[in-house]
Amino acid sequence: MATVLHPGRLSPARQVPAEITRPEYVGKKRPRTGEPDVKTPEIIERMRVAGKLAARALNEVGRHVAPGVTTDELDRVGHEFLIDHGAYPSTLGYRGYPKSLCTSLNEVICHGIPDDTVIADGDIVNVDITWAGGHRTAAQITRPVACLTQLSYYPQLAARARELAGSGHTTAQIAERLNAEGFRPPKRNPAFTPSSVCDLLRALGIRRSRIPARRNRPALAEHEWWLRDLAAHLGMPEITLDAWVRRGWATGYLHPQARLLVVRADPAEAERLRALHQVPRGQHNRRPWLKNQAAFTNTEPEGTDGNANEPCI
Repeated sequence: MATVLHPGRLSPARQVPAEITRPEYVGKKRPRTGEPDVKTPEIIERMRVAGKLAARALNEVGRHVAPGVTTDELDRVGHEFLIDHGAYPSTLGYRGYPKSLCTSLNEVICHGIPDDTVIADGDIVNVDITWAGGHRTAAQITRPVACLTQLSYYPQLAARARELAGSGHTTAQIAERLNAEGFRPPKRNPAFTPSSVCDLLRALGIRRSRIPARRNRPALAEHEWWLRDLAAHLGMPEITLDAWVRRGWATGYLHPQARLLVVRADPAEAERLRALHQVPRGQHNRRPWLKNQAAFTNTEPEGTDGNANEPCI
């Protein structure tokens, strides 16, 4: 869930060692203007050095962007990186600006001031960082969370998922509820799906059947059974009854909502299936073989009229 922005509290301005040269505008209301647009080779070389250092500083700050980190902590990282390399963080003191870089979250367009705002999963963090003697370098850094436990709202998500699973909701229903309540999965996926809910429940140690609880299944017509229930009624394995439906030995269909097999069986059909299950193993395959053998076997004795000169199979 993206952070709802409110004005935060600022920490004191960070100190810069005395040996690092200050820009001319520090302590003034406004900077000096009138710098020529055409740069000398010396200035261009300084711009090249500034850009490389600013890029390295930006990467260092980006490594610390994660849920639970405050924007003020990002400011500390960028500030210390620059002064460790003998550079002055040029936003500090520019027209009275109190921080060493800019952190703009989500809908903030630019120049967000680092404070005690905590970054949450899904936030887009823009960082602007510059140093004296160079020119402004800016980039947008997005750091998606890699796994469930890194989500800033993981405790609330886990508690809600346990509650819904304990109430007998299906994974599809749990996904729908979590999405409606504003929860989002990691890796910047847009929404929970039944598959991602299964991963969540597995991570929570919740083992549950893929078959929804009876009270959550859709109603069936007369003489229709959920395959699981009919198999239990007949005292046979579910996988065997499933195979019979696929072979056409029993009549069934895939329920469009529950995505489970439904078998049609009135009392007479149920008894037929029960009797079929009592047939010795292998008899189902032996019966068509015997039928085929009978079709190709001549039962008349050899030497009868009409085939006296033909061998009998």
